[in-house]
Amino acid sequence: MTSQEKTEEHPFVDIFNEDEADKNFMLSKPVCFVVFGKPGVGKTTLAQQLTQAWKCIRVEALPILEEQIASDTESGAMLQSMLISGQSIPDELVTKLMLEKLNSPEVSHFGMLIFI
Repeated sequence: MTSQEKTEEHPFVDIFNEDEADKNFMLSKPVCFVVFGKPGVGKTTLAQQLTQAWKCIRVEALPILEEQIASDTESGAMLQSMLISGQSIPDELVTKLMLEKLNSPEVSHFGMLIFI
C-alpha cells in the first residue's frame, strides 16, 4: 500500500535510482554470441565485425590450438608432437581447451563470440 500511495502522490517521479541502475549494469553478464552457418557464408567476417563493435573476445578452435602449441607448457608440447607425428587432435581435447578459454577471466569480463 505504501508504494502505491507514493506513486499516486508523485506520479511523474523517477522510481529508478541511477546508482542502482549503474550497479546492476556493472554486475550483469557480458554479451555472448554464437554464430552458426554453412562454409563460405561469411561467418568469419560477421564474427570480426561483432567482436569489434561489442569489444568481446572471439573464441574459435584454431587460434586456441595455435596459442597452446606456441606456449611452453606440457599440453603445448603434447599437441606439437601429435601434429608432427601426423596424428589428429582429438575432439575432446579441443573441446576441453575451448571450455578453458570460455571460463577464463578475460572472457568473463569482456564477453564472447563463438562461431562454428
